[in-house]
Amino acid sequence: MGRKSPLVIVLLTSLLVTCGTRVAGAEDAAPAKANEIHAGGEISHNQKPKQKPRPRKADRFKDCQYDRSEELTIDDKKITLTQETIKAIMTGREEEQDGYNFNADTVLLVFRVRDPEGNWYTGNMTRLGSEGCIFYYIGQLVPHEGEPPL
Repeated sequence: MGRKSPLVIVLLTSLLVTCGTRVAGAEDAAPAKANEIHAGGEISHNQKPKQKPRPRKADRFKDCQYDRSEELTIDDKKITLTQETIKAIMTGREEEQDGYNFNADTVLLVFRVRDPEGNWYTGNMTRLGSEGCIFYYIGQLVPHEGEPPL
C-alpha cells in the first residue's frame, strides 16, 4: 500500500502537463492588442497608466496661529490688509482699498502699492507656515521712484 504504481505516477504527470499546456495555449490563442502610445511617448504594453496622486488641498478652516492682519503705514495713513486679501494678491490679482492699489511679484516676493496720487511703494514679503497654514508678512514699505518693473 505504501508503494504507488508507476502507471499512476505517469498518468498524474501527464495530466498536469496537459492542463498546463491547455492554459498556455488558451492565452496564446487570444488576439493580442497593439501597443498604445500615450501623450508622453511611453508604450503602455496594454497596461493602464498609473494615476497620479492628488495634491493635498489646503484646509481653509484649519486654525492657523499665523492668521492675522497686516497693518501698513503709507504717508501717515494706516491700512489694514487681511490674510485673505494678501493671499488673493499672491494669486496674481490686483486689489484696491481706499484708493490704494496693491499687487505683488509672486516669484521675487515683492509687494507693491500705488497710492491715489500715483506714487509707488515697495516692500519685501516673507512667507511663513506650512501645509494649510500659510501667512505672508509684509516688511516696511519704501517709496519707489517711478513705476517699479512688473
